[in-house]
Amino acid sequence: MAVIHYELYGFIYSHHEESLLNFITTSLYVALGGGFGAVFRYLWAEGLKAFFHTPGYVAIIIVNIIGCFLIGYLFLLLEATFRRDGKSRLQGTHLEGDLEHLHGPFNEDATLQAVDHFRSDQRLRFVSGFLITGFLGGFTTFSSFCLYSVHLLQSGNLIAAVANISLSAFLSIFAVVFGIWCARKTLILWRVKAPNNQDSSLLK
Repeated sequence: MAVIHYELYGFIYSHHEESLLNFITTSLYVALGGGFGAVFRYLWAEGLKAFFHTPGYVAIIIVNIIGCFLIGYLFLLLEATFRRDGKSRLQGTHLEGDLEHLHGPFNEDATLQAVDHFRSDQRLRFVSGFLITGFLGGFTTFSSFCLYSVHLLQSGNLIAAVANISLSAFLSIFAVVFGIWCARKTLILWRVKAPNNQDSSLLK
């Protein structure tokens, strides 16, 4: 009995130790991506204001729209490339069926061992942590959008405030949907160009 308890304790300890290591590693990827994203946002926004004399709130709208397009595009791309267990976060949506047939070009053989599934999940966690949570989290900014909106309202520029709020909301959502659509088309092209694949009906 004591041996069983010891082995069970060792299993639980190693599991927690591994989870902690994954958490720390993912946090580092998120921090690194967030730093790059914030710098890119600053350079992009300042570049728009310097070279095109774009108002600050317009520069933020453009930045957020670009970020929303990228998050839609990268999300579907990463899900289709790394999710090998079928437990996609898109389950329950009309895109779930697409993921069963549309795989990215970097996938290995479909008959992966359990350890390969684990490594694939790890890669997804690290890559999405760097690109989506980190880079795009730092690149886009909801707080600056709200600050500009309040400033426009307080300064009496009602038309600009309404335009800022409405355009940011609708165009950002549209950008996410468009990004997902573009990613799906990319996956279809990858699938059609894959070796031994002659199914051109996917492009219809």
